[in-house]
Amino acid sequence: MKTSNKTTLAIILSLVSFWICKRIQPKEIKNEIVVGEIHIEKEPCTNAVHELLGKGIDSSKVCDCLIPSFYNLIKNDSSLVQKLRDSNSFFKLEGTMNDSFALRFEKCVKENILDSDYKMKFTPQFALVFKSKLKQELNLQKNIYNVNIDSACNCIVDKLNGNITISEYFSGDYSDIPRIKQLIINCTAISSN
Repeated sequence: MKTSNKTTLAIILSLVSFWICKRIQPKEIKNEIVVGEIHIEKEPCTNAVHELLGKGIDSSKVCDCLIPSFYNLIKNDSSLVQKLRDSNSFFKLEGTMNDSFALRFEKCVKENILDSDYKMKFTPQFALVFKSKLKQELNLQKNIYNVNIDSACNCIVDKLNGNITISEYFSGDYSDIPRIKQLIINCTAISSN
């Protein structure tokens, strides 16, 4: 075989080898979820969930649950679907949709708790949600008379901030948790008119 043919053959074999290596090389896997033909990056969701709840939960699995759940909630409203497509991220919902999303968020978190004893600090939003749930519970209790409910709730939130576990925060009824039940008793006594 002539030298020029050998050189040509070597170049062709090199190109073919290079092409084969590129074809079998693993492709970069995007960390995204596809819902309704919309590609949504998971990283902003996982970062936000981790920032809110810390390492007591699996933020990646929470987002695996939450993103499709969010889409299912809005999929029948074309303007909201377009907003999701444009923003490629969650956005604030209004009224009953926001309430439904809050319940779905809670469900996704409860299913993906890694450390039920992990203590969390309240973000302003979580403090408001916690106070709202406390107010509802306190207003339903028949044995509370002449109590400033807002003061009692503020007292409870102040004492629990940074000292409440994820499982306690996401429990269904705070008055079923002995430690919180005792705080309710103490704070309502202090907040009596």
